[in-house]
Amino acid sequence: MTAAVLFLFAASPWFGRWDLAVGENGGWMEVATTGVRIVPRVGGVKAIDAYSLNRDHLSFSNTEWVGKWEQVKYDLFLRDGRVEGTATRESGTAVPVAGIPAPPLRREIRKWGAPIDLTTDLATWKVMSPTKPGNWTLDGGVLANAKSGPNLRTVADFQDFRLDLEFNCPAGSNSGIFLRGRYELQIEEEADNHDPLGKTGSIYQFLAAASPLPSRPGQWRKLSVTLAGRSVTVTLDGVRIIDGLEIPGPTSGGFNSREEQPGPIILQGDHGPVLFRKIILTPGLP
Repeated sequence: MTAAVLFLFAASPWFGRWDLAVGENGGWMEVATTGVRIVPRVGGVKAIDAYSLNRDHLSFSNTEWVGKWEQVKYDLFLRDGRVEGTATRESGTAVPVAGIPAPPLRREIRKWGAPIDLTTDLATWKVMSPTKPGNWTLDGGVLANAKSGPNLRTVADFQDFRLDLEFNCPAGSNSGIFLRGRYELQIEEEADNHDPLGKTGSIYQFLAAASPLPSRPGQWRKLSVTLAGRSVTVTLDGVRIIDGLEIPGPTSGGFNSREEQPGPIILQGDHGPVLFRKIILTPGLP
């Protein structure tokens, strides 16, 4: 390439991170000199090997779960600093795509508010399904999901916070905690899961534990997470496994990608049974 072409490529208005809405679902995309990464509705962040990029148009395909695995073709355009376009499945269904530049979210917690106990009243929570009642119960301070069913979210939204809790994930099950409803803190206790980005305490497919701990299915474990902006610190059973790292963007399965907004705590219930207790949220104040 000539120096002029290299300069134009390096100065592309596409470069950066984008918070996407793909139909009714959230999403995320990063465009850099090294290529394109995307977080679709289901699954972890994926690097796109083949794409077409110019100043106004970006196109690529990705294999995604939409009730079955299909190729999804993205045709995206830059208009007034925003992304507009479509994601078209190989079956022909097209959904609109809209995106805005991801905000920087560089914040510090300077003091703490009053702790909030989220395991005293089930009315603190609501099921995330318009048609299914869910399987969640609260008995003796234990919030339990008896079997696979809808996720559960707090009625209230939160910005920056520390979240302390205990969880018990049986063998063969899987769960997660969505921070602000957008960043999944994974709970996965299978000993034969060797994916460090999918183990308990990881930010799903983005941040792995620095010191992975052994799985303990069917046992109570202690978890503490602090979220300030996009900076996250995770402590599991007293061991700090993620220390102030930046979460690049929303993970799949979140309720939207509007990172600048407060959001709920979401407990994943659609992967099997799980127990929680002593869920204490302490708001962080600037």
